[in-house]
Amino acid sequence: MVDSRIVEHAKVLVRHSTKVMKGDNVLIVVTDRGGMPLAVEVYKETVVAGGSPLIIATPGDAVRGHYKLVPEDYLKIFPKHYFEISRLSKLPRKGCGSDGV
Repeated sequence: MVDSRIVEHAKVLVRHSTKVMKGDNVLIVVTDRGGMPLAVEVYKETVVAGGSPLIIATPGDAVRGHYKLVPEDYLKIFPKHYFEISRLSKLPRKGCGSDGV
């Protein structure tokens, strides 16, 4: 059973904060398991609103490891494949990670 506060928060995000409409592409990015329940509810609410949601889940440890391992000059480059996915989404990318990553 999902916490009713998460369901209500998802409704606020989709209906009021981002005003998802029919045909909108919505990208939901999650960086830890703690954020997955909210991401799933945002996904469902987006479908109800007529949007087309996509969840990208990357473990927080992988993200932190990435930033520890790559050379500093690489950090200035936004990965092209990720950029294309973000670009196709009408709404700004919103993270759902509870650890702030």
